[in-house]
Amino acid sequence: MLKIVPKKEMKVLQVIHQFLPSDIGGSEIYTYHLAKELSKKHQVYIFHAVAAKDKSQYTLTRSKYRGLNIFQVIHNEYYLSFAHTYLDRDIEKKFCEILDEIKPDVIHFQHCLFLSVSLISIAHQRKIPVILTLHDFWYMCFRGSLCTIRSKLCSGPHGGLRCIFTYNIFNPNFKSIRHKVLRIAYPIIWVFLNLYLRSLRNFPKFKVIDDHLNKILEKYFPPLYIFRSFVHSILNRDQRIKAVLQQDVDLIISPSNFVREKYITWGVPEDKIIHSDYGFNIQLFREYKRSHSRKIRFGFIGPGNVEQMN
Repeated sequence: MLKIVPKKEMKVLQVIHQFLPSDIGGSEIYTYHLAKELSKKHQVYIFHAVAAKDKSQYTLTRSKYRGLNIFQVIHNEYYLSFAHTYLDRDIEKKFCEILDEIKPDVIHFQHCLFLSVSLISIAHQRKIPVILTLHDFWYMCFRGSLCTIRSKLCSGPHGGLRCIFTYNIFNPNFKSIRHKVLRIAYPIIWVFLNLYLRSLRNFPKFKVIDDHLNKILEKYFPPLYIFRSFVHSILNRDQRIKAVLQQDVDLIISPSNFVREKYITWGVPEDKIIHSDYGFNIQLFREYKRSHSRKIRFGFIGPGNVEQMN
């Protein structure tokens, strides 16, 4: 369990995928208000990524935003591979520069998108207490929403197997013959992958056959070799990120019991993750006057994407 030695003043580093004023969203606003409150008694720093096409990738800058100390790293969403979307060695180097400079007492990770999940492990290796707040399902679902490409609720990644079929080639909006064939072949591919991966887990000698198969595909069937590599990348993502949350995070905060239960089912230890509501500033609505209606009216605040509206 998390242990932080109380100090009169601590150095707190907030890590988030993007931040105000360039990017506005729920997690950004939450992090801003949390940082402002903490800054009344502590030194607070924020490290985040920002897109800037006119600047070189991974440029690190320092600035101030409403009294908060900001570290920005340029990330223009250039990826060399699928694994590069969640593991980035260049981001790691910039993060280590910041740690060496400010020497934080505690690090609160809000989101690792556009950054690198390995930053959590780096903090843990330096024996810095790590807190993680879950703002969505990104750690178990690379789409972040735990929804299928048809915007239906997904029961979970199932070791990454379900995630394979959320990739663009299975998108129902694609009308080409190639994509139609892939969608028809979906059940066959699903069964084959289950048997294939079960064999890898249960029969160590099958690994030798798998290595030979890999060489044959690479030489004679490049498209299948690429697809096979992509499958392994997705499965490795599930295993790698799950291990980070299990081993390298001291405390995980979930804003809802639903999110908490989903992550526990996925494999996060139950005693490591707590439920704590975001909290809202209700002072903003004190002057609001309600009008009578026989109908129940619902208000929604947030981005108008299908997954959140559903």
